[in-house]
Amino acid sequence: GRRNESVNMSFLGLFHFNAPWLPWVLLAFSFLLGSSPVVDLLGMVAGHVYYFLEDVYPTMTRRISPPNGRRLLKTPGAIRALFERVEANVSTPHAHAM
Repeated sequence: GRRNESVNMSFLGLFHFNAPWLPWVLLAFSFLLGSSPVVDLLGMVAGHVYYFLEDVYPTMTRRISPPNGRRLLKTPGAIRALFERVEANVSTPHAHAM
């Protein structure tokens, strides 16, 4: 929600709101259905932790490790290698078309 604050969303076609309100809308809907709000609240906590580690913390540590700051969350090398191969295969046909 913080990266796309101005994105308009709709829930069941009835409620229109901006993206940062989505967790609260889902929490209210779970509450109305009578289910436990624990899962939604844990999701909110996880989202805040991710946002802090991915967006806020690197900007706080730019002086220590420039230019982008220190990033604590990193994509595992195996996943990165898997998608690098896909990108290489996608760009290869364009090179042969010339």
